[in-house]
Amino acid sequence: MRMMLGLHCIITLSIVIISFVLMGISGLQEFWQRLGGILSTFVISALIGMAILLVGRRQKGDDLARISLAALIFINAMALTYLPLLIERAPQIGGFNWLGKSVSLVYLLLAVVILPSDWRRSLRLWAWPDRSKYRSTLIGLFLFAILGTGLAFTGIGDADPIETAIFQLTLPSLTEEILFRSLLLVLWGGVGLASAVRFPTSFGRSAVASSVLFGLVHGFLFSPSSGFIFDPVALIATGIFGAGFAWLAIQSRSLLPAVIAHSFVNGIGPVMHLLGLF
Repeated sequence: MRMMLGLHCIITLSIVIISFVLMGISGLQEFWQRLGGILSTFVISALIGMAILLVGRRQKGDDLARISLAALIFINAMALTYLPLLIERAPQIGGFNWLGKSVSLVYLLLAVVILPSDWRRSLRLWAWPDRSKYRSTLIGLFLFAILGTGLAFTGIGDADPIETAIFQLTLPSLTEEILFRSLLLVLWGGVGLASAVRFPTSFGRSAVASSVLFGLVHGFLFSPSSGFIFDPVALIATGIFGAGFAWLAIQSRSLLPAVIAHSFVNGIGPVMHLLGLF
């Protein structure tokens, strides 16, 4: 555990130093506006998630270490997602954040690889849904497909429709589900319960905490020109979606339905637009 915590701390420090150098930051005020502000939103969000897990509970065993490990993974993954957008010399591919999402996905997969083998199995990354839950899983996916269809009519902007469809069907759902509905859900799942690291069997505090974090990364932002931005509508809406994805993962005992549902929400609109259906 100490080795994993140390490794992710080194990655955090490396992200800050490399970003500091590449951005050519020359003072504390510039550091805050260009880097520190956005990083602080991730740290605050992680602390809120940790508080949800710990309030009213007595820590057991290595609870605090596991909570901290998950929080570091969250902060690093989010930083790697956003930093390519903040570094002017970073290559931009197409009209979406392909680079940031791809780097974050690689980091998350490496984070999975270095976990103990029994923890990796608990993540249920490659597990097929529980056969006894097929009906409820299919109903859940159908409902998310309806939601995705409804969101299609909100528009997709002026981006290239082919690129939009490909991006929205792949990277956001993969990276965010591995982070929120696998790593966070599992590493936070046994906190205060004196249980081994395992995939949750019910919608408990880890699901609530990961859903709140999912809402915060969409509704609690930082802009160099405007400072902190709090969008309660985006926070609540995406938090509810996150809770739905968590429910799908927990009841099916698999990450796959959550990834598919997330892709439905993000990608049905662009696909319908690409096919000329609206």
